[in-house]
Amino acid sequence: MPPSEGESLAARGQNFSGRSTKAQATWTQTRDDRYRGYRRLWTLRPQTRDPGPFPLHLDIETTNVCNLACVMCPRTRMIRAENWAWSPNGLGYMPFPVFQTLVDEAADQGAYSVKLNWLGEPLLHPDVVRQVAYARQKGLYVMMNTNAVRLTPETSRRLLDAGLTDIFFSLDSLDPEAYGRIRAGGRLDQVLGNIEALVRIRNERGLTHVQTRAAMVTDVLEPTPPDQIEGFTRRMAELGVDEVGYGPPEDGRDHTVDNETVTGFVCEQPYQRLFVTWDGMIAPCCGHMEREYPLGEFPATALKKAWTGPALTRLRQAHEAGRFQDVAICRRCAVPYLTQKEPSPEAAR
Repeated sequence: MPPSEGESLAARGQNFSGRSTKAQATWTQTRDDRYRGYRRLWTLRPQTRDPGPFPLHLDIETTNVCNLACVMCPRTRMIRAENWAWSPNGLGYMPFPVFQTLVDEAADQGAYSVKLNWLGEPLLHPDVVRQVAYARQKGLYVMMNTNAVRLTPETSRRLLDAGLTDIFFSLDSLDPEAYGRIRAGGRLDQVLGNIEALVRIRNERGLTHVQTRAAMVTDVLEPTPPDQIEGFTRRMAELGVDEVGYGPPEDGRDHTVDNETVTGFVCEQPYQRLFVTWDGMIAPCCGHMEREYPLGEFPATALKKAWTGPALTRLRQAHEAGRFQDVAICRRCAVPYLTQKEPSPEAAR
């Protein structure tokens, strides 16, 4: 996913890494050959170091507004530090004509999917249903991450009617008090009810191809015991959610300060996807928080030009040469270091 089967959560723009544990997987059986070909390319392009002529997937930050202040979120940390490098134009919403132009280029150039968020909550955009419908009409798989606070049954019906194909719920504890401390501004019972309603509506309408997934950031307030992870998996399965994923929070630190080294790491994202902020900045990856490695400004810079241009080519070459730490945004990313660690028995299930 774009975010999908067995993919690290870091690659979803969530800034953490982990493994998925499947609760149900009927959606995988009802996707078409085009989707399966897309997933093969998703794996093959990084393996062969071939970015192709255009990204497979586009992450569109339709808004950087959020209704929660999650303690582990980079957005929360930067706002509290009064660091607005991540959004020099403040908070805002992508105009629909700009969204249309992005989707038009993605569809015309052979992309397969879009995801409608990065550092904001997509359900807060007043055009979210219209955005889903437009991208789906253009033949793209349409995905979103959401904290599910605003995912009312009526909103679920409208999103599913518009053609949403994948939805990923973010919640990190089944304890109401802990949930409230982690996801400040949210209420666990409301979120669980909203998730249950969407799954029920999906099933009632026979939309078995629509993927649902729940993601849990572990070790936020304290180390997460294995039984809590197992309990989370069971509860999501009871709600009918197809998959769960979990992993540690991203800390944003420079790992080279502690002389940590990684060998053989080549990031997958520069061969798979591009990110575009609500105000048009084109970014190479989900770790591009403070706009230090921009690839251009859309629409003045076309997505294809950014994808094949010298800046992203240099970044790929640094990774391929084993020098990803020469790139500041890559040096501070936790993914290379997390991938070197053996997964716990719980994570491997």
